[in-house]
Amino acid sequence: TGAQRILPGLVSAAIVTVIGISAWRALSGFLTIGTPDQNDGSDGVPEGEGGVGGSRIETVFPILRTALAVLIGTVTVLLALSSLGVQIAPLLAGAGILGLAIGFGAQKIVEDIIAGVLYLVEDAFRKGEYVETSQGKGVVEALMLRSVRLRHHLGAVYTIPFSSMGTIQNHSRDWVTVKLSFEVSPKQDLEKVRKLVKKVGTQLMDDPELEGQFLAPLKSQGAVALVGSNYKIGVKFTSKPGEQFLIRRKALIAIQKAFAENDIELAAPRVVVDSMAGAEAAAAKAATDQQQNAA
Repeated sequence: TGAQRILPGLVSAAIVTVIGISAWRALSGFLTIGTPDQNDGSDGVPEGEGGVGGSRIETVFPILRTALAVLIGTVTVLLALSSLGVQIAPLLAGAGILGLAIGFGAQKIVEDIIAGVLYLVEDAFRKGEYVETSQGKGVVEALMLRSVRLRHHLGAVYTIPFSSMGTIQNHSRDWVTVKLSFEVSPKQDLEKVRKLVKKVGTQLMDDPELEGQFLAPLKSQGAVALVGSNYKIGVKFTSKPGEQFLIRRKALIAIQKAFAENDIELAAPRVVVDSMAGAEAAAAKAATDQQQNAA
């Protein structure tokens, strides 16, 4: 009867569906292992142009999960239809022709996908890292099939196709060197300034709040330039990505305090204005001196 003909197909289709769902759950659970919890209590707002990136697994696994979902879903639907007696060979042939037509008409999409795969293989960037491209810069928030979403530190969101990213500058890989500068008058003892900066660097290294964040201590580069009659003093340190902002704040506060305690004054901007009366008096004096010399 009709029921006897349909029932075995329905049972087979149900079994295929259960197997497909089970396979998806197993693979999805495996691809979730090692991925950090996104609900970590942070507000997600970057402090500045930097940040610690996630692992390579955290970056690649979401894309693999999406690809596996599409693959398992397609195979499950085709096998379920075949169990119900539907001829899937014409569907496969039609899908092949449709895919070929889409491939010719969507060359840009194919280019974006291939570029994205190459970026991931080369480990050019990871989720959570701060990168700068020719089309925009920001923290990598998400990687889609053909584009990446960057969150600028001022809040703007860039969605950039992989093929348009061009050269990538990654500001969150391995280490970060921060350079600071200030000006002192030529009357100040530069050697004393250097020793004070070195002393501040030692104090910051012993700060419990900054433990393990320094890769190279704060140190003075000496006078690096002349700005008018003032000396420009350079200071730098190296830290882990994302940790430089707290270190920079503490370094500036400690340097200012050390200079105040040791009578080292930072050079203040000055503007020299010649008044008309002064200029006229100088011109009259010059004319008088010229007449006296001529006499």
